[in-house]
Amino acid sequence: MRYVLNSLSIFLVALLALTLGCRRDDQPAPQKQGRISATATYEKYFGPAPTPLEGTCFAMAGFLPLAENPQKVVPLPLFMFSEENRMHAMVNRLLTMDEDAGRRIGVISPLPKGTVLMALHQHENTVSLDLHPPPGLKPSTAKPVFAALGHSLVQFPGVEKIVITLDGLPLEGLPEQGYVPSQADVADPGEPLILGVVGEWGEPDQGLKELSVFFDRPVHVDEILVTPQGGVPVQGEYFQSIFDMAIVVHPQDPMAFLEGMQMQVKYRATDPLGRSAGGTENFPLMRMVRP
Repeated sequence: MRYVLNSLSIFLVALLALTLGCRRDDQPAPQKQGRISATATYEKYFGPAPTPLEGTCFAMAGFLPLAENPQKVVPLPLFMFSEENRMHAMVNRLLTMDEDAGRRIGVISPLPKGTVLMALHQHENTVSLDLHPPPGLKPSTAKPVFAALGHSLVQFPGVEKIVITLDGLPLEGLPEQGYVPSQADVADPGEPLILGVVGEWGEPDQGLKELSVFFDRPVHVDEILVTPQGGVPVQGEYFQSIFDMAIVVHPQDPMAFLEGMQMQVKYRATDPLGRSAGGTENFPLMRMVRP
């Protein structure tokens, strides 16, 4: 199994909201582009971050436990446009992982579904979090919780360790001095992965406006061919978008597509660190629901 992860990775809806901030390759680059601020952790696992069309974007790595070995966590790329409350945003994204997407990429949530972040604050080099799990549910083991949240939060300036409580009570297994992340807990993200194929429909008489093939990280796509099952390759305008994490197609025949139909994707892609993947895979065409 390839140990990989990310963005429909867990947050397809969040990624879709970023579309307006990303440059499309069929458009000339503006004279003045936005600015990207990437953490050293992001660059270690995913290389140089792509630049947004406008504004300032923060590229970070979030971490989630592997389904086959929950004692290990794997990084995923996360992009944020707001500088305010980024710690809260990071934790909330990890707490709201989509289970279907998690199965696709081989990761699990570190906490029971429905867990809520009640409080978060930093004092000197320590971040303290108080979490509220659903009644009667607690994490089956503590290490995946510490590792996922700890490796994610130590990217913020001055943070070296974390303390976690559940409804004000220390999470069982918390080291006395707090949890200090160890590199031994982290698995390599492996090769790029296609997460799924998503369509955006317009009015009923307009058909499919846009079809997107999502990757788990920014990639350079060397080859891609999208074909409905039993049909012919999709003809239309192809371009790369969404922080280089998607190939977007404006089909010439928008009425030829139905939600749920099988789409065959033949591709070859390489990430900024030179990891390559390719082949032919089938995916159901999912409907985009914008937040």
